[in-house]
Amino acid sequence: MHLLKNSILFGGSLCMLLMTGCAVWPYNEKHIIAVRHENGTNIVERLVQSDTGWASWALLKPCYAGPDVSKSPSKYTYYIEGKSGRRTQVECLTFLKKHDFENHSYQDTLWRGYYDVRPVINTNLWLALHRTPSSYRRTANDTNRWEHDRSFELYVFNSREIVHQRSWTATPWRQDGTNVEFRIDATNQRITYQTTQGYETYDVLRDTVAPSDMGR
Repeated sequence: MHLLKNSILFGGSLCMLLMTGCAVWPYNEKHIIAVRHENGTNIVERLVQSDTGWASWALLKPCYAGPDVSKSPSKYTYYIEGKSGRRTQVECLTFLKKHDFENHSYQDTLWRGYYDVRPVINTNLWLALHRTPSSYRRTANDTNRWEHDRSFELYVFNSREIVHQRSWTATPWRQDGTNVEFRIDATNQRITYQTTQGYETYDVLRDTVAPSDMGR
């Protein structure tokens, strides 16, 4: 049955190539989103994104026509892989939305920079942090420089459910000549940021916010 399926796929791709000058075949790619370490060195878990879709290759095309192989993913799945190789499907990532427009559509994913994804140390949790500019203004002391607020969306999840979800707006601060948007501790359990009321720290495990003395 497996040989028959492969023969059908090969025959279909060959016919497509002869008729249109373009070969098309199914593909699957895996991306490691984040890893969880044990004792600081050994990897005990990997959070993986698997892309499934169609790849195509044009036989005849101008040199400026783009990459040799074009890939169009149609499905994204996520799983956690343990050190034994056992995989646990992650099906709770409902915050990854699909966006449909008149001429195209796209899907939010954990790959390629949409989210900053990290393991929450000493737990089975993962966090996904998304940030976007929300407003711009001239700095008070330098009219030639602009500063901006950041809107944050945080999702804390395991393989079964989203455990916590929180949104906030923060103002980056200058430190050592660069803009700092937030600070996160070594365990990925506490996130500190600046608001108009001062510095605050969000506790990922307790789902609480408290004033921080970071800026003092």
